[in-house]
Amino acid sequence: TEDETRGLLFLTENLSGGDMTVDVGDLRLTVSLAQAKRSVETEISGGLPVFRISVSCEAHITSIDQAVIEDLDAKYYKLFNEELEQAIYKQINGVIRKAIFENGCDIFSFGRRLYQTQPEWWHQNGDNWKQLMLQSTYEVDVSVDVTRVEQEITPSLF
Repeated sequence: TEDETRGLLFLTENLSGGDMTVDVGDLRLTVSLAQAKRSVETEISGGLPVFRISVSCEAHITSIDQAVIEDLDAKYYKLFNEELEQAIYKQINGVIRKAIFENGCDIFSFGRRLYQTQPEWWHQNGDNWKQLMLQSTYEVDVSVDVTRVEQEITPSLF
């Protein structure tokens, strides 16, 4: 799906841009995503890997497709950020669930990350990675910075 593809691009740091729509209350936003970055930190907890995945990006609101009667103030931008972060979080978690838990595929190279950052653990457990990745923890944190509004579709009030 489109959401899974976007989640994959975020996780592999290959998202160079793209548009996305999200509903925020009665407003439908279209945003242009840019400057996507991802980092992955690892640790071993209780003998199993924990992956802390941080994703950040900029979002330019390209249109707001709903009648906006009042001026958009800071509370709206906070709400926009929260809704965008939640939508991207769902996309990333969805593609992790599908690839790892449903299909048993490490298409994100988490195993390689463990090999690089936790060599002792990998030396002892790497042969069982296919089973252990199903028992691993994947924590996702998303941060979106709404940088500007390009267009509002606001009705004329006569």
